[in-house]
Amino acid sequence: MVSGLHTSINIHLCYEYLFPATCYGKEQWGSNLEEFQRRFDHSQTDGHGPQWLKNLYFTYLVELRALAKAAPYFEEEGFFTGDSEEDADVKHGVEDLLKVIK
Repeated sequence: MVSGLHTSINIHLCYEYLFPATCYGKEQWGSNLEEFQRRFDHSQTDGHGPQWLKNLYFTYLVELRALAKAAPYFEEEGFFTGDSEEDADVKHGVEDLLKVIK
């Protein structure tokens, strides 16, 4: 599970990567494929990269199963954001998510 969460963080870091400023420009945010390959490519990680990605998938499945088990509680739960319109939106969003998971 920890490896899967660590992999998720690394993927997000590669997706939202801060490229350094050039001589006349400024820093830019963007996806960094080279960094992703450095962190996960089989040949650059002594064969560990694909296993780390499998751990991410495993973590995702465990989270989905946990949400499915907790679904009856979430379906009955009220959400309070301080704005009744937003409360209804959150409730509807959670219900939609639980339908997809089931």
